[in-house]
Amino acid sequence: MEALKDKTVVVTGAAGGIGRAVAEEAGHAGARLALVDADAARLGETAAAIRSAGAEVLPCVVDMTDRAAWQKCIDDIAAHFGGIDVLVNNAIWVKYEPMAEVQEDVYRRQMAIGVDAVYWGIQAVTPHMLARGAGSIVNMTSPA
Repeated sequence: MEALKDKTVVVTGAAGGIGRAVAEEAGHAGARLALVDADAARLGETAAAIRSAGAEVLPCVVDMTDRAAWQKCIDDIAAHFGGIDVLVNNAIWVKYEPMAEVQEDVYRRQMAIGVDAVYWGIQAVTPHMLARGAGSIVNMTSPA
């Protein structure tokens, strides 16, 4: 994690769980953090907690299934911090139910967040990373 000192790290699904833990660790390592989630209340709590531990934090509340809004979030983050060094695609949406009972709208939402938004995030950060000459992208997924 020492390699993250003074790097700009974008973490999706940052309001809780693994995303929050990744953000906390990156903050302890000295990274500048952009925390992305659709849950404004929980994201605000997470941002405040990480900020109080000394990290620079920019929360971005966005529905990542809205491609234009997700792109704007990434561009705003890059403008705020002067670029992006790392993207951690961690956001998921899961509704656990028997496979035979999964409705199409549930399936579509899982794919929109777990696949489409991941792709769009990669596509959005790539020009910013190319402008810096480097970058790292970490994609996580769920067994759901």
